[in-house]
Amino acid sequence: MLEILFPGIKEGQYTLAIIISCISVALWLLVAAARWRMFTKMGEAGWKAFVPFYGLYIMYSKCWSTKAAWNCILGIIVSALFEIGAFKTDGEIATILCSIGELMVAVYMLYLSVRINFRVAKAFGHGAGFGFGLWLFPYIFTFIIGFGKSEYIGNLLPGAKNKQ
Repeated sequence: MLEILFPGIKEGQYTLAIIISCISVALWLLVAAARWRMFTKMGEAGWKAFVPFYGLYIMYSKCWSTKAAWNCILGIIVSALFEIGAFKTDGEIATILCSIGELMVAVYMLYLSVRINFRVAKAFGHGAGFGFGLWLFPYIFTFIIGFGKSEYIGNLLPGAKNKQ
């Protein structure tokens, strides 16, 4: 039975694999609870944090903008298309152009991921250091926002519709 769950693991290593799996599930549950609380603090239903694109849209629109949310969702879709090879063609120039396009999407997605973490930190009343920590150690800092004293103060961008 365990050979099906953990292929390639030698006899005697199942205990370690099961312990690591249990720890991973426990950490995921803690972060899930923290994201639930974070969405609740933003005035949204906690379950929205777990709907794949909708949770991302809510996070971006509450802390940054809906335009950035759609850019991120489109970037994820384009990245997935690059990954499955939808843009691959024969020829050296086409391959180079495809690689450049993939790199440009990756750099833009990196920019969006860094920027949203700073926006989330600001929306919860924290500074740039907290945003940097949220980007580097998302599990720890999401837990701090969710279960700490952080309060959602709203989107601080000029002209934002969701200020509190």
